[in-house]
Amino acid sequence: MLNPGDEPDGLGDLLREAGLHDAGGEMAMAADLDKLPIGELAPNGLRIERVRSAAQLRDFATIVAANWTPPDVQVLRFYERAPLLLGDDSPLWFYVGYVEERAVATAELTLGGGVAGLYNICTLEAQRRQGFGSALTLRPLLDARAQGVKIAILQSAADSLYARLGFKPFGEITEYKP
Repeated sequence: MLNPGDEPDGLGDLLREAGLHDAGGEMAMAADLDKLPIGELAPNGLRIERVRSAAQLRDFATIVAANWTPPDVQVLRFYERAPLLLGDDSPLWFYVGYVEERAVATAELTLGGGVAGLYNICTLEAQRRQGFGSALTLRPLLDARAQGVKIAILQSAADSLYARLGFKPFGEITEYKP
């Protein structure tokens, strides 16, 4: 991945010279957490929980894996081996949104260097367009703000949802692959 501010200058050229190719990019965005809009956190009966158990982490992994057709078994395997990520001192915080008792959406927050990184905002296809993605974006950001974090970053192919929450583009992240 090539991110805004990466060094040395011309890193993309160096990666291409090393045999990698540009596999596409996404918009890099940032938001001031002091300016978050406060919205509905529980649309349509959504209950958001911070992941604390292996069963909840399985729910999280299942939804993230469902972003591929067929679902990506490597995602499931990764999170099966990651129970240490659930410790109170982990910089990774996982969230699952449930409707009734069914897991329908996810979010991941990474805290480090005074910045919150937001990842894996996913909603099962049948539950999209009900506000779950917005709620699962906002909740971790509010939690980060409660921890004293001022800035959040993310990468996105589209900016509509994130712009409504105060995110502004600041560059492009380009992925390079062999």
